[in-house]
Parts: sequence; structure tokens; C-alpha cells
Amino acid sequence: MIFAGSLVMHETIPSNDGQRIAALESCDILDTPAELSFDLITSMVAQMLSVPHSCVSLVDRERVWFKSAFGVEVSEVDREPGFCSTLVVSDEEVRHIEDASVHPETKKNSLVCGQPNVRFYAGAPLCTADGYRIGTLCAFGPEPRSLSETERLSLRNLAILVMHEIDLRKTRAQLERTETTLRQAQRLESVGLVASGVAHDFNNLLVGILGNAELLNRRLVSQPDCQRLTEEIKSAGRRAADLVGQVLAYAGREDTAPKVPVDLNALVRETHQMLKASLPPDVAVHRQLEEELPAVRGQATGLRQVVMNLLTNASEACRESRGDVTLSTFSNPDKDTVTLIVADRGHGMNDEVKARIFEPFFTSKSGGRGLGLSICRRIVEEHGGRIEVESTIGQGTKFRVDLPSCNQRVSEQEAEPRKLPKRAAEGLVLVVDDESTVREFSHEILKQEGYRVRVASGGCEALEILDANHSEISVMVLDWSMPDLGAEEVLAEMSERRFKVPVVLASGHLEEDARARLPENSIRSFLKKPFDLEDLLLAVGQALDGRRLSQPA
Repeated sequence: MIFAGSLVMHETIPSNDGQRIAALESCDILDTPAELSFDLITSMVAQMLSVPHSCVSLVDRERVWFKSAFGVEVSEVDREPGFCSTLVVSDEEVRHIEDASVHPETKKNSLVCGQPNVRFYAGAPLCTADGYRIGTLCAFGPEPRSLSETERLSLRNLAILVMHEIDLRKTRAQLERTETTLRQAQRLESVGLVASGVAHDFNNLLVGILGNAELLNRRLVSQPDCQRLTEEIKSAGRRAADLVGQVLAYAGREDTAPKVPVDLNALVRETHQMLKASLPPDVAVHRQLEEELPAVRGQATGLRQVVMNLLTNASEACRESRGDVTLSTFSNPDKDTVTLIVADRGHGMNDEVKARIFEPFFTSKSGGRGLGLSICRRIVEEHGGRIEVESTIGQGTKFRVDLPSCNQRVSEQEAEPRKLPKRAAEGLVLVVDDESTVREFSHEILKQEGYRVRVASGGCEALEILDANHSEISVMVLDWSMPDLGAEEVLAEMSERRFKVPVVLASGHLEEDARARLPENSIRSFLKKPFDLEDLLLAVGQALDGRRLSQPA
């Protein structure tokens, strides 16, 4: 049976059709697969009225689409004009045409005059709770027939049942989306738990990397070429520490750092330079950066990760096509924003992939983890900006990032150099950490500065040393998390035993979070992991001077 361009009626586009279409689209039912519940109803209607055809029709903008079609082989027909589209805009509770061949509105219709020789039609509207008619439950056949009051009422009731089924499947779909969101939240919680543990271990390793690079740097004063290499090691270590902090922030385990003016052009150049060696060699990267670009207020760590992820993805998209990538920036003075564009001439994305690329754990890449772009969106939105994507299969992809600009120059916000306390390094320092690289580095640095040092590999050992020597110990550097006794337990025991030893608390988490879990004034200063030589000496010196450490930016 072919329906297109057939059921001629009068004009059926009402003034409120936009709202009606919106009500239909909110049902999330158009173009969905066949479902048994709808098919059973249309079969029941056909049997009840003894006709060969019955449909659940939904009247869209330019078409009538069949959710269920008993005895009908097509999935949709043109909307204008037709039996169903006429019923949708009328106020009839049931529309019945006993013999379409003599009805003034239908007698010249091609489906009435020719195959399939429609004579009988009966339909009841599908109405939403707001009163919008989105479709019909209808039946038709080649023989004229009347419609009894019982049949009319049954058809109307079955149409209500169809609408209830539509509402039910909409509710189920919403529940499934909610469950998906909850599962993603649970997965993120799991990521947070794992990230927290991994960050602890990774930060300890970074202390060893940064610390030993600094120790080596001190011994290579006469070899500037070697010192340059150690500076590269330290720079890479600090970037790794930034990434650990960003993962913790994404997983909700750590607040983001304060926002300061950031030179976006400098950040783009630095990130491009850093990634050059790892990008596909056949992919050319071009920079088109606006001169005198206003600064953006943000966190360099997060913004660097946005550029890194977008540039890496763009380069990978061009790997097979050997296209090129363009990084461009420009200002929008009328909107007080700065824009970053990362465009590639790669394979592009279809609409389905494009609609989901910012979802956590969604990936179209083999071996991908599906977190890169979701992290990018989160970072951009935390900066008060927005990220958009345009993509066409075979033509490439363009990501646009808009960020609020600020009037301050970057140089105005540069931090003052950190100053180590001008005091003699004296006294006994107890370093407590379960990671040997942290103990060894701390021991070596403090010893070189003139301190006497003792180390403990855990809380229990630290308390044993304190029991025997607490009057000699000038300051204790205490790790937050250790397998036997953590900082909370050690500090509680110290309080119970009345040990008055200034404590520097070392942790990879936020100072505010740590202090909130400890008794007031139980620690003198805070040492954020991973720390370097100056961080350690500054924390110890200020603890000895009785001043609370303000963690440098």
C-alpha cells in the first residue's frame, strides 16, 4: 500500500502547531522501533472493527509517522492533507466516515477512487495532558460500514490507552537516562576514590623526581648544559603534578586553585612546544595568534589541559588524512571575551558522535577512555566560558572555546619570589613518611642546610622516637596518610601524651580539608605535595618561627 500524496482534505496546519509539535517531540517516540504493546492494540482494533488496516499515527511537521501499522507496509506518509492530520486539528472525539466515496471531503481522493479503495475510516485522537493532539488511533477498510456507539466508545478508550502507553515509555526513557546519569556519577565516584589513592602514591614519586633533580642541579653548577636538562626534568615534574591536581579536581576530590590573569597566547605556544615530539609527524600545526591578546582570568593548569586535549585530538583526527591543524586566538571586545579555535581537516564526526562527545566515558576512539573532552567542558564552564563544536564528515572539526577576558596584564599578577627564612638552620627535624624517596630527599636537603635529621617510616615509629626524644625535636614533618597510623591518629596521641612539637603537615590534598579534620592549632604549617627543596625549607623554617604557612601559588 502506498500512501504518499493521497488523502486529500482541507488545510490542516493550525496556528498553534509549533506547540503541538513540541509536545509530540517531548514524547521521544518518533522514529523509534516497533513495540509489542502498540502492535497488540492496533491488531485488537482491526479485529474489533473487522477491517484489514489499523494504525497508531503521529502527525509530525511534514509527515504522518506510524508507530504501529497493522496491515500497512509503509512507515510514514506526507502530512498534508489526510484523514489523520484533519482529525488532529479538529475538535472531534471520534472521526467516522462511513463511505469515503460519497463523503464531500474524500470522494475525489486517489486512495478512495483507486487502490486500496478506502471506504470506511474511524479514528480517535491521541491527546497529551496539556490537550495537544499529537496523533491518532485509526482503522480503515475497503467496505462501507457504520460505527456503533459501543465501537466508538471502545475506540476512544483504546486511544486513551495508547496515550498512556506513550506516557509510560517516556517515563521509562527518563528513568533510563537518570539511571545512566547515576551510573556515571558512581563511576566518577569510583574514579575519585582511585584517583585519590593514585595521587597519593604519584605525588610521593614526584617529590623524589623534583627533589633529586634539584639536588643534581646543585652539583652541576659548573655544567650549565646539564643544568638545563635537570630544569627540563623539574618542569615536566611540575606539569605532572598539575595534571594530578586536575584529575582530583575533576573527580571532585580537590577544589580548583585561585584564578589569576593568564596569557592564553603564551599558554598555547608552550603547550604546542611541549607536545611537538608526541604529535603525528605528518600533521602540520599552524598558529594564528592575535597580538596584544587580553588576558583571561583562570587557572593555567586547567586551561593548559584544555589546549592539550583539543590539540591532541585534532592531530589524531588528521593522522590518516594527513590534514593540518590550526590554533588561533582572537578577542571579542564587545563581549569581553577571548576565543580559542582548534580546527582540523581530519575525518570529521557524524551527528550521533558529535551529540555525545562531551559525555563522560563516551569515546569513538579505540583504546580511548572518554574523559578528555568531558574534562575540557568542565574546565571551560568552571572558568565561566563555553565550548562548542562544528564537524562534518570528510571536512574536519572545529572546537571553539570562549573565555571571559580581564583587563589586568599578566605581569601585574606575577607572584613575588619566595623568600626562605633568614635564620640559622638549627635543631633536630623528624621526617615521618611511608615513602622512602620522600624520606631520603627530605633528609638530604635538611642535612645540607645544617639541620640534624631523623626519619620514621610510619606513625608508630614516629611515636616511639617522640617518646624517647620529644624534648630534643624542634619540628616534625608529618605525612597525612600512612598505612599504620595517619596524621590524625599521630596528632591525637601527641596531644594525649602532651608532646609540644611544632608540626608541618605534608599532604597532596587541600590545606583547608586537612585542617577541618584536625583540632585547631594542631599543626604549625602545611606542605603541599609534591614539594620541592624551597617548599620544604620554607615550611620547616616558618614552623620553627611559629608562623602558619601560606601555601605559595
